[in-house]
Amino acid sequence: MSLWPNLPFHPEETLLSYADRLSVFHTGRGAERLLKDLGINTEHFTAGREEAVVAFTRAVEIPLKDAQQSSIRVFSRGASFRDENISKSFLSPRAARYCPYCLVEDGPRSDHRFRLIWGFRHVVRCDRHSCRLVVAPHVSIGRQS
Repeated sequence: MSLWPNLPFHPEETLLSYADRLSVFHTGRGAERLLKDLGINTEHFTAGREEAVVAFTRAVEIPLKDAQQSSIRVFSRGASFRDENISKSFLSPRAARYCPYCLVEDGPRSDHRFRLIWGFRHVVRCDRHSCRLVVAPHVSIGRQS
């Protein structure tokens, strides 16, 4: 199964962001809907499991290597990014903060790209716009870092 038309994948965005953009474009709903339609387990995909990432790249026809560079592998006691072991709290596959100016520049919601850099716990400012990142709506107030 191949998804067409396809949207360009931007290497600075998270793989989850790309899945979300594709889903909004094709279904009008979030990534969970597209992943379900493609037969991919949402939890496995969000956790960066290899089989889910491979199935996604085949369906949307992007190079596996590109997807792996933007995917965070989450385990029960840690995580991995680009084959380096990291703390689960150091980098999240779902950005906890974002730059509102970057999203405005992206255009409509279907074009919003959550940058990989926004998932790093210690990144609190946008290097492009020199503004503080804003807490994403999916983050509960008690979980802000």
